[in-house]
Amino acid sequence: MNNQLSLKAELKSQFLKWKEEYKLFQDAFSHTAGKNQELALLGDKVIDLILYKKLYNTLKTTEIIFNKGKMDRKRQEYFNRKKQAKIFDELNLESLLIAQHESPSVKVKHTVLEAIFGALYLLFDIEKTSEFLKKIAILMNYEELT
Repeated sequence: MNNQLSLKAELKSQFLKWKEEYKLFQDAFSHTAGKNQELALLGDKVIDLILYKKLYNTLKTTEIIFNKGKMDRKRQEYFNRKKQAKIFDELNLESLLIAQHESPSVKVKHTVLEAIFGALYLLFDIEKTSEFLKKIAILMNYEELT
């Protein structure tokens, strides 16, 4: 539990720093901006790429028959809209939203989280983005993804 609190604090601190330093992170947290939607589209695909690679390596070694449908189900198990909204809430990202006047919907939460992944990928690289996803997997107790 203490590790999870320190991980939450570390991630929140990182978000604050990135939001101050990079316009793309300001765009990611501006859920009303068109740029947010573009980043979310890219972020969705980046999440898929990272997860499918991890799942491919995991399932390839544990399954006799490799099954794309199983990978799709596992992806949804970990990162569907509701799970992304839960991650958003766990990280208390609502306080970082720009121009938020009411409690954000599940759609806003998952879009912002995907936009964060898009910004990470564009600013850094796939390895750093993958490390970030691994920290989220640890935080959410997704052992299969760590």
